[in-house]
Amino acid sequence: MISNAISDLDATKIVIPGGCTKYLQPLDALVIANFKSKTTDFRIKFQTEQIERRSKRTGNLKALDRQQLINIASKAWDAVSPQLVRKSFELTGSYGVNHPKIFSHQVNMKKLII
Repeated sequence: MISNAISDLDATKIVIPGGCTKYLQPLDALVIANFKSKTTDFRIKFQTEQIERRSKRTGNLKALDRQQLINIASKAWDAVSPQLVRKSFELTGSYGVNHPKIFSHQVNMKKLII
């Protein structure tokens, strides 16, 4: 099924060797970990406030509903700064084609060709 879709798009399938994620997926380097951490922080804060409100009443705490989870994820994503995204790309050495750092050093293309 996926192979057919790739073929229909006239694309080439390649295998990325293990251990390359940190170089090929710059957002995994900092942004996703930061987002997960902020999501956890906001969830704990929300649930702590829920416990404090419930301490005056009886009854069990309810699981977070879909809208509450969306709100928490939205707050966490808003807390991810553009500077962190930029830093993530810099740490992995992933730059846009016109980025000045691309041209700041010479690359021997013959060494890159296998």
